[in-house]
Amino acid sequence: MKRISIFIDCEFGGNGGSQYIKAILNALISLSPTSFSVTVIYTSTCWENYLNTFPDIKTVFFKKNKLLNRFYQVLISFDCHSIAKLLAHFIDQKVEFIETQNFDFIILPISDTIGCLLNAKVIGTIHDLMHRYERQFKEAGGLLRYHYRDNYIKNLLLSSTAILVDSSFGKKQVLDSFDQIKSKIFTLPYIAPDYIYSKELSQQSLSDAIVPGRRYLFYPAIFQPHKNHINLIKAIKILKERGHLIDLLLAGKKQLEYKKLLKFVNENDLGEQVKFLGYLPNTDIIYLYKNAFAMVMPTFFGPTNIPPVEAIVLNCPPVVSNIYGMPEQLGDAAMYFDPNNPSEIADRIESLLTSNDLRNNLLKNGIKSREKFSQKRFESDLKNILQQLGLSL
Repeated sequence: MKRISIFIDCEFGGNGGSQYIKAILNALISLSPTSFSVTVIYTSTCWENYLNTFPDIKTVFFKKNKLLNRFYQVLISFDCHSIAKLLAHFIDQKVEFIETQNFDFIILPISDTIGCLLNAKVIGTIHDLMHRYERQFKEAGGLLRYHYRDNYIKNLLLSSTAILVDSSFGKKQVLDSFDQIKSKIFTLPYIAPDYIYSKELSQQSLSDAIVPGRRYLFYPAIFQPHKNHINLIKAIKILKERGHLIDLLLAGKKQLEYKKLLKFVNENDLGEQVKFLGYLPNTDIIYLYKNAFAMVMPTFFGPTNIPPVEAIVLNCPPVVSNIYGMPEQLGDAAMYFDPNNPSEIADRIESLLTSNDLRNNLLKNGIKSREKFSQKRFESDLKNILQQLGLSL
């Protein structure tokens, strides 16, 4: 019997990392239970209720050691990978456990530091290289973060059996960025998270935000500079000056860039149109997608992103940045703009406002593309990757 493990070292929730983990876990569960055993190693008890819904998997819990993880990161940041690896094999219980289990593969779905410290057959994941390509944003390329990310990925590419990336564009960025690569690199595109398919709908927090009979745009994103809310709000101002009044609903915790954005909204008399909704439950998010005129995402980060996929599945046309792998991901199911250009963002929104046919075509193209954003497609791709790595399925 083949033995596959998945290592989970993040919190359970609606974030992209945990959703990606759930997609991989469900894909592993779909493998034949008579031929494969799946072991989940996890470090946060918030996963327990979810894991208990899978009676056929084995689970092993190790309490997260944040201090030790940070120490590894500091060592790796200063290119002391060999010291970190040696230390891990002496004092880290989870490393010792993994190394003694002789798993055929251990999958690390997010950027787990442990990935480059193991001798086991690792299938690692590189979600993006924005610390290199968008270093001007501190959240991506701050000095310590930059060196940690770069050295971690460099060592992961030398020590892992395989690496998963989100797109052909993401694979190209990895090959262009690193000279020494021993891992096989496979594309495993993102899919819609499972909560998107919930039949529960709610608008419990939205009565003050949605004006009956008035159209709105939706953008769910944390308020960080790279999410580029400011140029989207400037586009709303331009549209207002052109005579198009449309609301903009922004979902995300009110932190980081929030005060700066709120000040701009107030100074430009946009308070009636631009609404900051804060953190919302999944049921509210689904409701907002389903009833939005469009989802607009002016992010500077890629290669690809999950919110446009959510929009397509929920029949909401996406209007997004024309960066990196976004056209590869969404094809003709989305409209594209230069995220540096508020006027161009306004142009794309205006074209939808003035052409029902254009919006309807986007929706039709989205319906045609939904299969590639499904769990079924994800499972097929992961099985194909495991076959290419020598596992008989």
